[in-house]
Amino acid sequence: MKKNRELTIVTAYFDIGRDKFKGYERGNNKYINYFKFWARIKNNVIIYTEKRFKDEILDVRKGFGLEDKTQVIVVDDIYKIYPDIYKRMQEIENDECYKKYRYIKNNLDNTAKYDYIMLLKTWCLMDAVDKKYVKTDMLAWLDFGFNHGGIAYTHEEDFDFLWTYPFEDKIYLSSVVKDRNQPIFQIVENGEVYMSGAPYMVPVKLMKEFYDLVMEAINSLLDVGFIDDDQTLLLMAYRKKKELFVYKQFDWFMPLKGYGAGHLRTKDNNDGYKAKLKDRLLYRYRINKRNRRYLKGIKDIFLKDYLD
Repeated sequence: MKKNRELTIVTAYFDIGRDKFKGYERGNNKYINYFKFWARIKNNVIIYTEKRFKDEILDVRKGFGLEDKTQVIVVDDIYKIYPDIYKRMQEIENDECYKKYRYIKNNLDNTAKYDYIMLLKTWCLMDAVDKKYVKTDMLAWLDFGFNHGGIAYTHEEDFDFLWTYPFEDKIYLSSVVKDRNQPIFQIVENGEVYMSGAPYMVPVKLMKEFYDLVMEAINSLLDVGFIDDDQTLLLMAYRKKKELFVYKQFDWFMPLKGYGAGHLRTKDNNDGYKAKLKDRLLYRYRINKRNRRYLKGIKDIFLKDYLD
């Protein structure tokens, strides 16, 4: 039997003004409350954030007696990490060709700030390894707002456990739907999602290679005038070197339950962890409906401009 491996959890919270994004409004207090829901987990947790949030975040972990298993890393200016990448993202966000290319015009992942902060997930993981903050041989990325305060896992007291699992030396990624090998340019265009942004797990020994794959992915997108969030970058990394990865289908948030936290209670008592057939079919229906709506809009524009 393989030995369980303890994970170091890395997460981050930076205010990008999401409360002002129409249709995606979530303020700072909401995110702190989301964090409180899972913050009692007994693993070492490394949190990257702004100075103004440091004490409040640390107090949450202190409240569970976990101060000694918590590191809060202050980053004064996230935009100095990859200034050239952020500048190029801003240029693409404001490019009329790019705006017209995306099916959904108000998608959060059409914006430079959001896509940049999603890229920084990989930077946080790499920085934690480089600076030797990590004391285990396995990392996990968990979004600060993971589970959205109970959307999947319903009992916060269930997070009072040490997360371990007999992971192989592989990078563990997951998706609600199977990768259909759709071209990346189409995925950017129609906004489909083939990778979950959290949680995913990475052995420390593979972190540099994983980081390089993600950076290659973002630079490839920027070179052709695209931006997108981390889900597309993870898919590109996986496709580039599949032998490094374990890639399975799970419902949203469910990899945690599937990889070692089977005791967590869920809203629909989803003990199978995977997305139900009904949910997968509904996802495909929503995508196809959106695509048809977009194509109808293009047809209407064509008829108006050329056949009037």
